[in-house]
Amino acid sequence: NGYPEDFPGGVWEWLKERAVLVRMYLNTSGSTWSVNDGWFGSTNHCSWAGVTCNTSNQVTNLALDNKQLVGSFPNDLIYLPYLESLNLSSNSMGGTIPYDVCDKSTSNNLYINADAANCPNGFDTSTGTYLSGCCDNILVDVDIYLNEFAAAILGDSDCASFVGVENTVCSFMTNKENHDIFINGYPGTSPVGVWEWLKERSILVRMFLNSCGSCLFNESWVTDTNHCTWTGVTCSESYQVTGLFMQDKQFSGLVPSDLNSLSGLETLYLSDNDMIGLLPNDLCERSLETTLHIYADADNCPNGFDTSTGTYLSGCCDNILVDVDIYLNEFAAAVLGNTDCQALGGTETTVCDYMTNPASHDIFTNGYPEDFPGVWHWLQERAILVRMYLNSSGSSWSNNAGWFSNTNHCTWAGVTCTDSFQVTRLATPNNQLAGAFPPDLNSLS
Repeated sequence: NGYPEDFPGGVWEWLKERAVLVRMYLNTSGSTWSVNDGWFGSTNHCSWAGVTCNTSNQVTNLALDNKQLVGSFPNDLIYLPYLESLNLSSNSMGGTIPYDVCDKSTSNNLYINADAANCPNGFDTSTGTYLSGCCDNILVDVDIYLNEFAAAILGDSDCASFVGVENTVCSFMTNKENHDIFINGYPGTSPVGVWEWLKERSILVRMFLNSCGSCLFNESWVTDTNHCTWTGVTCSESYQVTGLFMQDKQFSGLVPSDLNSLSGLETLYLSDNDMIGLLPNDLCERSLETTLHIYADADNCPNGFDTSTGTYLSGCCDNILVDVDIYLNEFAAAVLGNTDCQALGGTETTVCDYMTNPASHDIFTNGYPEDFPGVWHWLQERAILVRMYLNSSGSSWSNNAGWFSNTNHCTWAGVTCTDSFQVTRLATPNNQLAGAFPPDLNSLS
């Protein structure tokens, strides 16, 4: 009907805004949008899908989220001067939102929802969250997020820069297919703190790989499932690791150095494995100061050792699985005077060789006997009897049944003990003992 003299808002401004919308449509493959009703048609653009205007035909809202927009992010949206809300999230556009549009957003005149790839907001690597800035709400892109994680926590987003186990840890952590919490994208409403969950997951993956777990046990670890379901792992309701029950899993390699970063850990079982090295100082300090309880092997626990009683002192580990070889070496050092048996010379070398060989003592057939009364004292008395046997030509005694064998010395001919296996009587009359009288029988207390 010709030029509309009474058109609300002014035709010139309406045409300028229409040009901005048409340009965006053409530059982002509008013909292939999932919903494009009205666009590039003759109708008032205020009726086009996703466009809202005020009564003056001025665009106030653009809601084109998840419409399959591709191409470059529009660079002229600032020419929609009355725009109050912009939602272009869940699309595949390149480039960042222009500074002039961001300035309008940060002055609280425009609310922007957009994809992480388009938002120039900063990223807090301590919490894994985007900082306040241009975009008011950011749709997290999982691939970008995992790359941010690798750069901040692992040290580089380029996994090829790592070698060995760290390369595998990086490759696992940056592949979203390895984490089922991302099956439907970033879990914005999940109770899990995703960043902390990823950090703890990387620690567990590293421990598994460094401990040769893949070749020694394959019970659900390093799969795409939530690690809180992995064998031996317990978590809180917010998916913080609270317990690691890794006893007797045939782990080898170095003791993990980063377990203290499992900030919610309350129980750690690493006993009955073959790991090398001591538990790290930071983890030990936490064990001493908090409710963290550690159960580990003697060669991994830095607890002191009481040579008067043969017991481990209170310290880093709350419960220590005694290694018999280490225990017998402690005995040799404390009671015999040296762990190097050859350095002792003469009969003492034989005493030492016998006492430090677990096969010489059948009480150790199944490892250290936790329920055996007074192992240390039993070993002290056994050493006295073995020394007497060797120094008095025991092999030629008329009755030496049991002596210098692996059986409990309380069963040896002429030896009587209490119920707690303390020697109470030695009866070896007329038995062809020769040599010097034993000087240490008073130590049979």
